[in-house]
Order: sequence, then structure tokens, then C-alpha cells
Amino acid sequence: MLATKEMHGIKDADVRVPLYKLAFHAGRMGYATIPGGDLDFAPQGLKDAAQQYLLLGRDIAEDRLMMSLDQPISGLKSVLAAPYILPRALKDLGQTEVQAILLASSLSSAEQGEILGRLFAMELNEGEYRFVNGQTQEYLEYLDSMEHPFLAISSLAITLAEEGYTREAEEIVERYLVPEDYHRAQDVLLYMQAIQAVFDGDPLRMVSLASAIQSHIFRLEALGHLYSLTRDQFVGKQYLSALYDFASPLTPVDRRNLVLFTFSAM
Repeated sequence: MLATKEMHGIKDADVRVPLYKLAFHAGRMGYATIPGGDLDFAPQGLKDAAQQYLLLGRDIAEDRLMMSLDQPISGLKSVLAAPYILPRALKDLGQTEVQAILLASSLSSAEQGEILGRLFAMELNEGEYRFVNGQTQEYLEYLDSMEHPFLAISSLAITLAEEGYTREAEEIVERYLVPEDYHRAQDVLLYMQAIQAVFDGDPLRMVSLASAIQSHIFRLEALGHLYSLTRDQFVGKQYLSALYDFASPLTPVDRRNLVLFTFSAM
């Protein structure tokens, strides 16, 4: 990214945060540096800062961190770490407290949806679920009030599917997303069915379902997500082929963001 930023028309100001995100996810996946050598082209100050994100990712991977709820969740480091460690910190809190913490945070709509999805999955794992006491509806109404409600709720549903709870995720999609936008909701359902195929060990079905998604960006996100879950060579080839299809409308920055999304799911 740094070596080719001029060729791709990426400004210096656009490099810093993606580089830190790459470093974080590289550390979380066990790398000592960013694969591909991005840091070799970074000035020393940027390299030193990225190293801190590598170490943060490694701490997340080794389960050495807990998230404090004393201050609002803000700043890039806290926002990057939150999807991985915040659900555990929220688990024993009531709905009002959880919602207040999320509302005060700098987390995006999608990130809040993912965190609630992981929280719901933890409860399902222990035989407790907020459908029973009505809190699911309250949480979903909270997500529905956001600036990007469809994105928030679809993120929650996809996260539930990733944790193995496809039936519960489909109920949420049918109830909240289908009435809002039928066609986009069908894409979310295809995405979740493709994830279900991961549990069935069927790479051909994964790719077939993901490739049927109508939204170009969402289709690529699904293929990248499937590869991150499986590391399957066939799925990876289909993802890269679609990512670098010359007929696609993606800009270099779009591709960079999709790769970052894929790393985040690994």
C-alpha cells in the first residue's frame, strides 16, 4: 500500500489509519510484521506507531486484555479491540447499561451490531437468550434508530450466523430487514446461508451462494468473509478473482477497504 500509493492515487493522509488497521490484524493473526512488507516503506515514526498496533493485536489474540467501561469507548485502539473483548465485559450488564455504553462510544453502526451479535451468541451458548425476556426487541429497536440501521442489524444477524445460530439470525432478518428493503435483505440471507455452508464443509456451495448476492461490494465482503473463516484455497481463488476483476466498479481504495474487512474477520 505504501509502496504503490502514488500509482493508486492514495494520499499520505489516507495511509496512516489503514496501515494501523493492517498492523493490528496482522498481530492478531500471529504475524511479527505486516505481510507484504508495507512497514519497509514507512517512515520511522509511522513504523513505530504501527508496531504498537501489532502488539495490541497480539495481546487480543493471546487473550491478555480486558476492556474497561469506566470511560467511553473511543480512539482507534479501543474501537479496533472492542469487537473482540467488549462482549465479555458487557455480558453481565443489563440492557439499559449496555445500550448506554454503546451509545456513548465511537463505534460505528456495524461495529455495534457485531458486538450485540456476539453478546447474543454468548447467551445462546449458555442457554440464555434475550428473546425470552423481550430485550432482543429493545436492542434491535436501538439499532434501528441508528444512522445506518440496515447495516447495524445485518451485521448483528451475520455475526449470529457466524457463531452457528443461523435460525435465530434468519428470524431477525425476516422480521426487521425484509420489510425495510426486500432485495437487500435477500442478499443478507444469501450471505448467512453461505456461512452455514461453512459448517457443512461445502466450498462449492459457499461460493455459489455468495456469488448470487446482487450487491457487488456485499458479494465481495461475503467471499472474503468465507475465506477468512475457512482459509480454503478454492474460496480464496474465487475471492481474489472477483476482487481484481477488471470489469468491476471498484476503486483501489475500495479494494483496500475490502481486504481490511477480510483481515478483520480472520
